[in-house]
Amino acid sequence: MRRIYSVCRECGFKARAELEILHSLSPSSRPRADVMLEVRPAAMLRGAVNARTASVEAQ
Repeated sequence: MRRIYSVCRECGFKARAELEILHSLSPSSRPRADVMLEVRPAAMLRGAVNARTASVEAQ
């Protein structure tokens, strides 16, 4: 988990966000014997996915 701090230079708005990896979607191309992450199958991604187009489904 990482904390991300953001500040708007125009209006001074400040915010803290947290980024956390919950599970992997595909195995590593460079696996390490001392690291075990659960791999969960995911639906195929369609089109470009980035911070502006990604959405989170309700659980």
